[in-house]
Amino acid sequence: QVSAAVPGGGGWGNMTNDVITRWYKPPELLLGADRYGPEIDVWSAGCIFAELLCGKPLFSGNEEIDQLDRIFSILGTPSESSWPGIEYLPYFDKVPPGKYRMDRLAFELTRLRASMLGG
Repeated sequence: QVSAAVPGGGGWGNMTNDVITRWYKPPELLLGADRYGPEIDVWSAGCIFAELLCGKPLFSGNEEIDQLDRIFSILGTPSESSWPGIEYLPYFDKVPPGKYRMDRLAFELTRLRASMLGG
């Protein structure tokens, strides 16, 4: 049941996951979800906001799997315990389990803040 993996993913039936420019596409769409809601727009807006602040794209993958790798390198590789239902998404098997730790975000935010302040 894919809708269990995607918050809000159940109201509109199956939809395409081929929407949104890759750099702004949320992980659930990169993983093949076909049920989703307006939260995908929040992810995209956040990526665009970060790009405006940093002067460069936050996640600039060359293709879909590279995009996921860049996202997970910052946010950590999700697991069934951190994202219930993720194992049911079509492309989850392409993600190496546990490749990136889930505690890197604070470090990356500190690094981004320092680079934005010129230090």
